[in-house]
Amino acid sequence: EHVATAISKAFFEESKDILIERDPVKGATLHVNPAHFEEIKNHLKNHMAHLDVTRIKIISKDAMVVYSTDPTIIGHVDRENKNLRKALQGEVVSFIKQKDSVSDIKGETRYDVDMVEIYVPIKENDGAIIGSFDVYLDITRYRKGYQEVLKASLAVVSCILVFVFGFLYILMKHGTRQLSMAQEELRKASVTDALTGVFNRGHLMTRAREELSKINRYKGKNKPDNSVGCIMIDIDHFKMINDTYGHIAGDEVLKKVVNRMKSCIREYDVIGRYGGEEFLILLPGTGIENTRVMATRIWEAVREKPFTVKGSSFKVT
Repeated sequence: EHVATAISKAFFEESKDILIERDPVKGATLHVNPAHFEEIKNHLKNHMAHLDVTRIKIISKDAMVVYSTDPTIIGHVDRENKNLRKALQGEVVSFIKQKDSVSDIKGETRYDVDMVEIYVPIKENDGAIIGSFDVYLDITRYRKGYQEVLKASLAVVSCILVFVFGFLYILMKHGTRQLSMAQEELRKASVTDALTGVFNRGHLMTRAREELSKINRYKGKNKPDNSVGCIMIDIDHFKMINDTYGHIAGDEVLKKVVNRMKSCIREYDVIGRYGGEEFLILLPGTGIENTRVMATRIWEAVREKPFTVKGSSFKVT
């Protein structure tokens, strides 16, 4: 609108003499003598083409086209044109059109064109409106510019989103891993004896119930290993160890006893701390004789070599 208004005013000031007909009774009116058509055409071609003006109409107050770059519509009256009526009341009106092709003021054809059509009131020096310019501007280059800006913006936004979501993904993955580790630690803590690292009494009882349930489920089905061995272990005179060497030494003894017991059992056997110095071992699929053999092996592994704690060496049975 600003460009079209400026073009219209400049053109009007330069061409007043050939655009205005003055009458003592009617006053100033727009009228173009056909003899001046070529002069106006050349002026527009030389001064307006580079401004992307593709078409200009000069319309009088009674809605008649007194000049146009399209000579076929000169003399045409368009009283039903609402936009023209607004312009003749002093309002600048603009709207966008899309054209498959247009002929510009140089006579060249342009294809796939975005146009802005602007109606600009023509005013005399006293402010009286005597007609309207209808100016067509080609804004296709802006569309292309917007497309380039849009592509660049989308590329930038995409990079930002990739970075943000990538960062969030790494953050969430790290957080999820930390959470999983924390949950695993909590799970272990809930079933593990903090001092010795073997199962606690609660989990031992749960595993014992599971093994007994399994035995009952397969009872009478001729399953040869449908049994579970249980070994209850108690460290002799443990209070005396605590009283003689201290509770820290007693804790070390418990840990070392557990290590020797674990070296004797199978990977799938279950060992846990039943009480203070009491331990329970569950041997799935093991009958009484094999359980007795395992118990003897553990009994010997604990008693055969002395324990050394804080420089003191003593036997534990």
